[in-house]
Amino acid sequence: MVNTKQQAGRYEIQFNASTLASGVYIYQLLAENPSTSSGQGFMSSRKMILLK
Repeated sequence: MVNTKQQAGRYEIQFNASTLASGVYIYQLLAENPSTSSGQGFMSSRKMILLK
């Protein structure tokens, strides 16, 4: 979907699943604080069920 660093803020994307088969997919959100070098951040993985 999106694999790039972005400035802080709110973002929306449109997800086109027309070429994907029905099934369970895993997506992941990674957020880091660039002002710290401690490596602390936020990571969340979730399941998405796609039914056609």
